[in-house]
Amino acid sequence: DIQKRDAIELHDVRSDRVIVTGAPRFDAFFAMKPSTSREAFCAGVGLDPAMPFILYVCSSEFVAPREVGFVKRWIEHLRASDDPIVRTCGVLVRPHPAHAKQWRKVAMSELPNSAIWTDKETMNADQGLYDSLYHAAACVGLNTSAMIEAGILGKPVLTLVTEEFAGGQEETFHFHYLRASNGGLLIEARSLAEHVQEVGPVPRTGDAGTETRRFVERFVRPRGLQTRVTPIMVEEIALAAGLA
Repeated sequence: DIQKRDAIELHDVRSDRVIVTGAPRFDAFFAMKPSTSREAFCAGVGLDPAMPFILYVCSSEFVAPREVGFVKRWIEHLRASDDPIVRTCGVLVRPHPAHAKQWRKVAMSELPNSAIWTDKETMNADQGLYDSLYHAAACVGLNTSAMIEAGILGKPVLTLVTEEFAGGQEETFHFHYLRASNGGLLIEARSLAEHVQEVGPVPRTGDAGTETRRFVERFVRPRGLQTRVTPIMVEEIALAAGLA
């Protein structure tokens, strides 16, 4: 219904010509299963399996042209937290598959229990992303579709809204789709100190709650969480072709 409104208001499409189907690109992700245990996954990426970990999902170049420095500052703030779990939890950074070059020579050795995902990634239905989200306690990022995939798996999704990345966050339409004030799933902070406080409860629960599930159903599968969207899209295209 959010994007239907945009079609009407921004593109002057008549209301009766807009059919809400849902997002077929996530069908394959809904169907996936974890490929490994949490212990094996953590060992494989170099994190302590005895501690919960937070997954940082990087954004495209358009959203965050220079993200490395920000991510390192973010981890340093976590490590300075008064909360012992936040201070010691694992951090896994997943570079955006279309914007990974900036991470090729980055080392995390000075940041304890932190790692960078180095395996090959695909844009959609990536098994490594699925496993990373499935085993993570929470997801953090600026503005990326992996936040929606985190919501599909019921993970809390946190962000820091900053002037540094305003062009890729608040100055875009799609960021506002994700905001809790619009029925989205984001837990927002305006400073690193506020963000670290919001991270505190997350490793202890790892559950996003009913608001996130409502968002996923409304935004991704409005005809039912268990209903694949691709057949619906195909049927609607065929019906529309018959109207020509």
